[in-house]
Amino acid sequence: MEVKARVEALRAKMKKEGVDAYLITGSDPHASEYVPERWQTRSWISGFTGSAGTVVVTQNEALLWVDSRYYIQGEQEIANTPFVLQRLGMGDVVDPAVWLGENLPPKSVVAVDQECFTLAAQRKLLEELQPRGLILEEREDWFDEIWTGRPPIPFSKVKALPTAVAGLSVEEKVKIIRGVMAEKGWSDTIISSLDDIAWVLNLRGEDVPYNPVFLSYLLIGMERVVLFTNPERLDKGVLDEMVTVEPYSAIFDFVKGYFSPS
Repeated sequence: MEVKARVEALRAKMKKEGVDAYLITGSDPHASEYVPERWQTRSWISGFTGSAGTVVVTQNEALLWVDSRYYIQGEQEIANTPFVLQRLGMGDVVDPAVWLGENLPPKSVVAVDQECFTLAAQRKLLEELQPRGLILEEREDWFDEIWTGRPPIPFSKVKALPTAVAGLSVEEKVKIIRGVMAEKGWSDTIISSLDDIAWVLNLRGEDVPYNPVFLSYLLIGMERVVLFTNPERLDKGVLDEMVTVEPYSAIFDFVKGYFSPS
């Protein structure tokens, strides 16, 4: 499927869902610097393969914002596609949030992928959209529907790192984290960054090329530690006994139930 057809598929989905603009950051659910191929949505929709950039698609326009590192690459890679390059830092080019605020009529709906959009990015976007009467909606991942042959969620077996190499045991690390939690008055904390999870649990994986991490979320409470990942990646004895396992995709429903008022 060529870029033009991909943009048309997204626009058809937007029209069906009542969305006026769709914003794509190309991030993954963990805000990783190195993104697994499955979540390289910015690259798939636009053809731009740089490590940073933002895409906005409306029914009439397709725009790609890049910084000065990618002026030349961006121009070359989106040539002969529906995309128009926006060179951040040049002339009167504004960032995507400002552009949306200035170019969409009131009550327009701007959608983002709810799993791949950070709270900080949401707040920045809302600062531009709300004063202009625009609506920001977080939607489920649409790319499973429009991306034919989309790569699956990465999977690799996980290996335990000996305490002698890691420096501290899992129990010692969790104790330190719980100490900080107690000081701040927290009952629980959720870790989503993959390198931090690998450090806390003394585990290493191969889900991301050249990075010893594995897809997961980690909940640390005063009474429990829960790892959300594909259980099949964990051979017997690899995971510390103080940690329980839930499926990777169960994180959101689990948190809703775990923190619901009694």
